[in-house]
Amino acid sequence: VQGWHGGNAIDFQPAYEVGYSVVAVESGYLREVCRDGYQSLLQITHADGNVTYYLHVQPSRTLRNTLLDHSVQRGQYLGELTRNPPFNYACGQGLSRHLHFVSSNPHLIIQGHDLSNIAEIATCCRDVPIFVSENERVN
Repeated sequence: VQGWHGGNAIDFQPAYEVGYSVVAVESGYLREVCRDGYQSLLQITHADGNVTYYLHVQPSRTLRNTLLDHSVQRGQYLGELTRNPPFNYACGQGLSRHLHFVSSNPHLIIQGHDLSNIAEIATCCRDVPIFVSENERVN
């Protein structure tokens, strides 16, 4: 985990043994906001009006063929993180494989953790905890 980007986004960099799959934190309506051939920026609008964004994702075929512009469930498999860092493409750039996660609600609760607390811990401390999704993956 890396700290806040402008107060509303946080980077999750996976530990090597954890894997690179990206799943939806909550149910909602899925759109692809940007696609550049290497990665996508995915947007999920949730029932409470909040919006989450997932950047540096290579969407799965299932997602691209059947789930875009439809509702998805919490834990829905969205795709894998972009594979070839460093990268600099139309939808985003980065030096390492990571998920750039944006939430319109900086206090979004993910598995009992307030998103703002996760970001503060990541920017202040040496021994940053590893957060592993407990969402059951839905294919």
